[in-house]
Amino acid sequence: MKKTKVFIGEKVLGKNGFDIPLFKYVKKPVEILAARISAPFEVHTLEGIMKGRAGDWLIRGIEGEFYPCKHRVFKKTYEPGRIK
Repeated sequence: MKKTKVFIGEKVLGKNGFDIPLFKYVKKPVEILAARISAPFEVHTLEGIMKGRAGDWLIRGIEGEFYPCKHRVFKKTYEPGRIK
């Protein structure tokens, strides 16, 4: 079954001066592990060392990688999973 991309009518200007069309995608439902951290922290990520603030979340991604996530972003993106 072919997936359809939906053009949302917005474009961004690329470095080369050409418009880049933006398409709408929906994030797949993927389970992750996460903990809200109560103190400032540092974590080794795929991009190097990243800092998190008190109240941020520490997430283990689908490839086993770790990264910090701001609380407001976490609440918009994730919801508690069910225990099987």
